[in-house]
Amino acid sequence: MLPVLIFAVLGRVFGLGWSQLNLNAITGSPHPTSDELNGLPVMHEQDLISCVPISVCYPNADQPKMDDRAALSRLYPVTGDNVSQFSGKQAFAANTSRIHGSVFFTDANGNPAQPMQGVNVVARRLDSISGQPSGIYAASSVSGFLFTGIAGNAITGYNDALGNPYNRFGSADAGSEGSFDLAGLEIPAGSDTVQYQLTVEAIDDNLSQNVGPYAPWQVLPSGNVQPIVLTLSRGVDLQHDILMSSAVTDIPETGEPESFALQRVLPKSGDWMGKLSGYGDEDFFVLDGQNNRTLTVQVTALDENGNPTVQKAQPLIGMWSLAAPEGTLAPAYTPSSFNSDRFAVTQLNAQLQSATKFRIGIADVRGDGRPDFRYHARVLYADSVVPSQVSVHGGAPILLEGFGFQQGMILKMGNTVLPQLAVYANQWIASVPAFPDGLQTLTITDPATGATSVMTNALTVGAGPNDTI
Repeated sequence: MLPVLIFAVLGRVFGLGWSQLNLNAITGSPHPTSDELNGLPVMHEQDLISCVPISVCYPNADQPKMDDRAALSRLYPVTGDNVSQFSGKQAFAANTSRIHGSVFFTDANGNPAQPMQGVNVVARRLDSISGQPSGIYAASSVSGFLFTGIAGNAITGYNDALGNPYNRFGSADAGSEGSFDLAGLEIPAGSDTVQYQLTVEAIDDNLSQNVGPYAPWQVLPSGNVQPIVLTLSRGVDLQHDILMSSAVTDIPETGEPESFALQRVLPKSGDWMGKLSGYGDEDFFVLDGQNNRTLTVQVTALDENGNPTVQKAQPLIGMWSLAAPEGTLAPAYTPSSFNSDRFAVTQLNAQLQSATKFRIGIADVRGDGRPDFRYHARVLYADSVVPSQVSVHGGAPILLEGFGFQQGMILKMGNTVLPQLAVYANQWIASVPAFPDGLQTLTITDPATGATSVMTNALTVGAGPNDTI
């Protein structure tokens, strides 16, 4: 018998993907039955470090289980045309059953909406006497396993470092988004019909990190579905879609649709809620910027309940001048999601080097988009100060205009904190104390988030270089 590691490696060579089935055989929660231990696929991805050799943890660890057999037979089927070449074998499709379909979000009326990727669909044979689902006669398929996993995005591009398109893996056919295929469901000897139970579950982002189209960034399902019992017979090919009830419904956003060429105006508050929905959606906003300024853009990924999460969208942020042609990679961008020290937050710090209009883009790193890919975005940007020149004697008020100002932020001139007179979302009124002559830099800092905006040499105190004394 081949050692299990060699079999798993050969399985990858033969075209098998990693599988998630009977994961409690590894985690111990709930305590696995002997059937669940015996039904653990050879092609499971991770083992505990204590399982060396693997036979100390699982019985018959190097023997293909029904999940392995189904996947192998689907790739290399015995058919009516070639069955004579395989002594003792039977035609695959004629002697097993198949369930296939797609997993869907649902609309407000419970009808199918966008297909849902990354859901593990499990079929378990029901015992004819007890009616209990089997741990050993079981197979699994991840929805969207044939669909493009990573398509790229407008911010970091659509090709890898070698110039190869990301979407060369998987199909771009919209019909394969959210689809699953459970072929090779075995029928007991001497029986013509059997019942199988369909259930759905999330992909474990630790033990099954590289399972399915979202690997290695797994996405939690939205909604739920009750177990589905289907009666099968030999040779049957049954289509059955799965509708996730209580899944988040897609509500159109104000200003949609928008694109790289058609942007929305940045909200005056610099603070808004958005979403990347449906597939491939990207959001773009236009900002009038000044030279010698910096800004911070922060995007917090949210789940369908509005809670921060790293298991839904993986946001990237990019900035271009508005004149940049479509297809130009963002000169300022976040190369990865969640790059800040705050949970679920992606942060871009950018320096503006010209007075022009800028485009701010938000996209999923995979080029994905779905109704539960929601986010909270904030832009902190100080644009202008009026007046731009004040007396050295102090006491004069100044007005800053920009985006994203909030109570609790700090305004400094050099190292001196300026007293606040009033703070609104897009205006900040402060008092300038007595200060020596010279050009001064104004800095706004948000201690709660780490966001900053700097206006370099924006305020003249006393006489300026062009003044006549």
